[in-house]
Amino acid sequence: NFACSFPARYTYIKKNYPVKEYPLKNCIELNKFLSDYDKEKISIAFASEYTNNPSSAFGHTMLILHDNNEDLEVGDVIHFFAHTEEDGFLKYAINGLSGKYDSYYGADKFFKKLYKYNTLQQRYIYVYTLDFSQKDIKLFLFHLYELRKAKFKYYFGTINCAQKISDLLSLIKDPKQKKYNIFSLPIDVIKS
Repeated sequence: NFACSFPARYTYIKKNYPVKEYPLKNCIELNKFLSDYDKEKISIAFASEYTNNPSSAFGHTMLILHDNNEDLEVGDVIHFFAHTEEDGFLKYAINGLSGKYDSYYGADKFFKKLYKYNTLQQRYIYVYTLDFSQKDIKLFLFHLYELRKAKFKYYFGTINCAQKISDLLSLIKDPKQKKYNIFSLPIDVIKS
């Protein structure tokens, strides 16, 4: 049960400590999740700022899982978002700054994000393909699987899409490199 529920942690423990071998191929729910997101590449996308919405005033960062031989538009987007309500501006700002909104990792198709950000909101979207091996992508998916039911408190300036996408990427490439500024901005994830 532990290995199936926490495959990234199990992989780490198995690599660093003598533990009983458990074949992850026996984990039905995990393997369905992996097959749903079985892709060759991970790209990071940055949607430019949208001044009509305070939570998007600095842009938005998301990840795209896609294959080499398919259009990027049909790729799967992994993003971090707050579940906000239709509050007035003042209540919206206060709740966003004080962590009153719940937030989650979510998935969608990239063509839906393109339509929303590029077509409806007239925002630029910049996409950069990351240099991840298939082993890196599998470990990334293991981490994402562990977070599929996680709930966080959302803070516009700190615990936001930038910080949570950066956290997810740093688990794969360089966990020691993770450092935070006072504010986490989406453009900072692209720079790092």
